[in-house]
Amino acid sequence: GMCFESEGRETHDGVEIGAQGKVANWMRISTSVAGIQATADKTGTPAFDGKQVLNQPLWRTATFADIALPQRFAGRLKDFHLLPGWSYSGRKDATRDDLVSVGGYNLFNLGARYTPGGEGGHLSIRIFADNVLDKRYWKDTGASYGDTFIHLGAPTTVRMSAHWSF
Repeated sequence: GMCFESEGRETHDGVEIGAQGKVANWMRISTSVAGIQATADKTGTPAFDGKQVLNQPLWRTATFADIALPQRFAGRLKDFHLLPGWSYSGRKDATRDDLVSVGGYNLFNLGARYTPGGEGGHLSIRIFADNVLDKRYWKDTGASYGDTFIHLGAPTTVRMSAHWSF
């Protein structure tokens, strides 16, 4: 009958290095870099063996910061912080035979955080914009039950949240 069978094994070898901390009294940074070689073997199709797995870039990075406004600029908004970010994803294969791939992309994000009463305050309000340059990019690639797909990444997206600690 009609039966879909999956064969083989994926092996993900690599390294991810991350760091976070205060680089100045007014700035915290979080960053990571990952290099991952993800290959398939024993798939039953020799042309697929030894290739990078679909939707897995070889390189990926992300850096985010939390920057307090200088007192001379902040005035009454002394508890206002900027939240810039950058991420990179390398090229990803879209078909198992490596004939189709999507290019790598850089995304830039920007947000703001206001915490009245400082870091010890109960209320925190955030507004954040992903993909501020409205970059067109292919976010995901893959295959399922014999169909191959690619998904377009989201355009500029703005979200707002409030958090109350008690």
